[in-house]
Amino acid sequence: KPNNPDCSVCPLHEGCYALKNEMTARLPIKIKKAKVKKKYFNYVVLVSNNEETVLEKRQGNGIWQNLYQFPLIESDRSLTMNTLKKHQKFKELIETENGKIKLFNDKDIIHKLSHQHLYTKFWIVEIDALAKKTIPLTSIRRYPVPILINNFIEEFWAN
Repeated sequence: KPNNPDCSVCPLHEGCYALKNEMTARLPIKIKKAKVKKKYFNYVVLVSNNEETVLEKRQGNGIWQNLYQFPLIESDRSLTMNTLKKHQKFKELIETENGKIKLFNDKDIIHKLSHQHLYTKFWIVEIDALAKKTIPLTSIRRYPVPILINNFIEEFWAN
């Protein structure tokens, strides 16, 4: 609801629906913003002794459609290492117990989109060999990835 419209100086007053229909006290109506959702992304960055990793192509709709990402475990809350290890998708990715797991970022990386905030962790898993289809680490920059993952790649492989 407008507080105090000054229609006489408004450059749009000649074509104004609210002014013509004596509705300036009620129009325009401000549209309420959609509530921003929180999502928790846990990217599992598999690194083999042969210096290979796994990237998956994102399916479905959305702004990241057809971009590549590390295997993703999405959750409704922040995961600890123990919770991550018990997750079914993690067990499918890591078929052996001999992988060395460490968290890359101490604090969640918050990636803000218009309709959601992504609280992201990158879990580095060093493993002897990978069973899934792999790519050499040297070619990882050839794949189109979301900026969130690109920033991680630049920081991780700079060290």
